[in-house]
Amino acid sequence: MNFLSTIVTFENLHEVRRLCHWGPIIALSVIAICSTMAIIDSIIWYWPLDTTGGSINFIMLINWTVLILYNYFNAMFVGPGYIPLGWKPGNQQEAQYLQYCRVCQGYKAPRSHHCRKCNRCVMKMDHHCPWINNCCGHLNHAYFTSFLLLAPLGCSHAAIIFIMTMYTQLYERISFGWSTVKIDMSAVRQFQPLMPFSVPAFAATLFALGLALGTTIAV
Repeated sequence: MNFLSTIVTFENLHEVRRLCHWGPIIALSVIAICSTMAIIDSIIWYWPLDTTGGSINFIMLINWTVLILYNYFNAMFVGPGYIPLGWKPGNQQEAQYLQYCRVCQGYKAPRSHHCRKCNRCVMKMDHHCPWINNCCGHLNHAYFTSFLLLAPLGCSHAAIIFIMTMYTQLYERISFGWSTVKIDMSAVRQFQPLMPFSVPAFAATLFALGLALGTTIAV
């Protein structure tokens, strides 16, 4: 009981509440949809695990997901680093060179700014990001930058999987014929899929492709 009481504190519950915001909800939904569909498309329709390339592809998809979530949650929960409320410099003579924050009732450290969203003074504040529902600052800047780098890379990998899945599955069944030209891609597939590529599967893959491409372009 004492162990639980030391972990479940008001501050911890307040940090968990950061997830209850449109930014994290949308971001985590995009990550979940893209990663899940990429894994499903790879295993069932495009690149099975019984091949070397399929196994490597699966491991890469898992690594992208883990690294993206690791940096995302650290950027959110580690936080930017807040100036303590009522903070004063150790040397009182240095106070004349610092700005005073009336909201926090303390002095601002160099390169710190007050965030109206967080209602705190933030060390080396860059901006308040709605996608992590927190500020980007001194302590979480590296995590936030890593997330911005990994997210488009992982989405690009997923987008390639989605495109190749739809390409191989659709062209396996469709031949486009003109007067003298006929394109038949039925020989592209080298293995039998675990289940047919149905209309719902196509719609889900196309939707995930839109999310992956949109994230890659936006980030």
